[in-house]
Amino acid sequence: VRSRGLGDVYKRQGIWIGKNTPEERKICAMGVKCTRFVTMHGLALNVNTDLSAFSAINPCGFVDKGVTSIARECGSPASMEEVKHRFVEIFSRKFGYSDLDLSSYSRSR
Repeated sequence: VRSRGLGDVYKRQGIWIGKNTPEERKICAMGVKCTRFVTMHGLALNVNTDLSAFSAINPCGFVDKGVTSIARECGSPASMEEVKHRFVEIFSRKFGYSDLDLSSYSRSR
């Protein structure tokens, strides 16, 4: 998200854009669950998501916050292959896998 120049991004149980503004909106949900000595984790990054369904619910329990996507923020659809490749690249670097050979990562997955 930050690499696409989408503005002020910060963490608050997910990734938010528009910190402390009336237009504050969530672009990525993240979660961790620990039960019976097993840890589960995941995330949902809105890339080209149809956001209309979010108008019928309060996403993450917030009534005064919005939901957005990379496509909405950039004004055009995003390449899912580019997003996946960038995610793997940044994630691996952030968590100490900088020697990971990304050329073996297929962009067609």
